[in-house]
Amino acid sequence: TQQGKQDEAMAAFRQAIKFDPHDGRAYAQLALLLANTGRADESFSVYRDGARNVPRDGDLQEGYAYALMFRKDYRGAAEAYRQAALYKGSTPTINQGFQSALKFVAYEEQLAKQKAALEAKQKKKQKK
Repeated sequence: TQQGKQDEAMAAFRQAIKFDPHDGRAYAQLALLLANTGRADESFSVYRDGARNVPRDGDLQEGYAYALMFRKDYRGAAEAYRQAALYKGSTPTINQGFQSALKFVAYEEQLAKQKAALEAKQKKKQKK
């Protein structure tokens, strides 16, 4: 069955990682397989562990950046895209992801400033 083949592939990638914890390709393939089977949290954990164990693997960093974007960790995603570009080279996909992450970071900062200004205004009104 399809599920049986996927389970076998996941077991093989896990074994490869256990055998060589610096095999970026095994982390990336396992993470993709987990994501494609609806196991997003596990996929993220594999990307995170892979990015920590194989920080110079540009493909792995790019996948990790995408996973961070999905989790709305835009600062982390921007850093992972930067790492991907450093070790993989600048590609249109990496550049676009990096720019998107930076835009979201700027947007979050703008929202935080607006919220702080609104709260300050409300406190000022309460004192009157």
